[in-house]
Amino acid sequence: MKILIVDDDIATVDMIDKVCDWKALGISEVLKAYDGEEAKALIQEKLPDIILCDIGMPRTNGISVLKWIRESRIDSEFVFLTCYSDYEYTREAVRFGALDYLTKPFEPQELFVCIQNAVARVLQKQAPNDNGQAIRLKTEKLLHAVTEGIYGTDRSDIQEVLKSVRPDLSADAETRIITMRIDYREAVKRGWKNSLFKSALEHIFIEMMTGSLSNDFIFGKTEEPFEIEYLFIPGDTNDAQYYIARAAEAQKFIRDHLGTVPLFIIGERIRFFESFAQYRKISGYMERNSFLKGKVVAMESSSEETEPAGLALDKSLIRSALLSRNKDQLINYVGSLLNEAILDEVHSATLIRQIHDDLMQIVLACMEENDIDAHTLFDDQNLSLLNTRSKISVLDMIKYVDALYDCCIAMLQKKSESAGVIAQVKQFIHEHCEDDLSRDTIAQAVYLTPNYLSKLFRREAGMTLRQYINDVRITEAKRLLATTDQSVSDIAMDLGFENVSYFSTVFKKENGLGPLAWRSRALGRPIGNEEE
Repeated sequence: MKILIVDDDIATVDMIDKVCDWKALGISEVLKAYDGEEAKALIQEKLPDIILCDIGMPRTNGISVLKWIRESRIDSEFVFLTCYSDYEYTREAVRFGALDYLTKPFEPQELFVCIQNAVARVLQKQAPNDNGQAIRLKTEKLLHAVTEGIYGTDRSDIQEVLKSVRPDLSADAETRIITMRIDYREAVKRGWKNSLFKSALEHIFIEMMTGSLSNDFIFGKTEEPFEIEYLFIPGDTNDAQYYIARAAEAQKFIRDHLGTVPLFIIGERIRFFESFAQYRKISGYMERNSFLKGKVVAMESSSEETEPAGLALDKSLIRSALLSRNKDQLINYVGSLLNEAILDEVHSATLIRQIHDDLMQIVLACMEENDIDAHTLFDDQNLSLLNTRSKISVLDMIKYVDALYDCCIAMLQKKSESAGVIAQVKQFIHEHCEDDLSRDTIAQAVYLTPNYLSKLFRREAGMTLRQYINDVRITEAKRLLATTDQSVSDIAMDLGFENVSYFSTVFKKENGLGPLAWRSRALGRPIGNEEE
């Protein structure tokens, strides 16, 4: 196995070479380079298995060397040597697949352990039937199954499963589940690809919560627009305050480098076989607090939730804002309610959902009072999407109210333009005269309630909807009778009449002749005693 040491400080390269017991580590050849360009030439020629590389070097720095390696598809384990202790380059290191990094000055034992881990990774890749990836996949499946309750909650049952999947772990192992939920939309806006973002996020999460760049006991899930990572720490001996501090540090780093702020939930210390109950408790908390972000919550310190006092919405103000076309008044009012809800950190999510639901009830009632079938609002795909997202963030809630107002005003405007509505109705009937037309179908097409449409149409058109539909159909029937050889029964069925008898009755009432007699006259034939 070959290792390459890269550093522009010759003393550092020599020190690493002298303090390491290469034979004990399984290293057979040690290569040395003193800048990035020299390193790239050696890597191409020798293909080292492990690379220890300084970050700050002239000509070509360590980050550029790592990027070049990945672009060249060279499968070397890469460890950074750096003077930066504040994670300044962690994002780039993780992004391009660095295994670890050592902060100068480092102890020989730290160096030995780091190289030992890299050697283990190389050996795992060389033994595909028993590699780390296979173990990781098995562990991930195990965690999914345990948290979904597939193996139940009995200690002995879970212990049996562990014997075959992870014999190194006991069902009684002290374990803590730490959860990180993050809205990835802001990261995507900043140019991150979903898969790359998830990989970087996972590595940062593990490293900053455990102090290591590797941990098999983690799995993630996506619940639009959230990425949720569950990290299990078997053998945990730290108290919750330790993880609270690390989570706060991780939040700052993720905000600075990924552009979004996660929610951290520090689970209670449990035994591994109790993971199902703990997972459900954490999931329930997230569901109840879908708006929450930028917080670090310790489940042990969470008191039993009580019902919030609730917020009473001003129905008359909301109705007035809609009917007087005052969007600013509506948005400012809802915004003030949301701000009030956010101040109640314990019940903020519950209160915001209540604001959403009560607002919808008031808006729907206002539309119905104005003879508008407001349930067709939900046919608007953009509004439907915003409605879903409005239960996730305050910003999305405001966007939803804005779009809801626009849709309602559009409907009110259409209703106020009665002549335009009647023209739309007539056009719709002409375009769909062959369909199974009903009052409800037509009303839905023009966003009115069926009863109001009937009244409006009779008042404006001087006839009922059914009379107009029949007139349109009979006009089309006359054209078909005069220009085609279709049978009366086929014409009746094609034009949506229930049966030939009813068609003949309507036709004769309007024209004084039945369909066959009318056809004969139209074609200049003698009119006999045609059976209709």
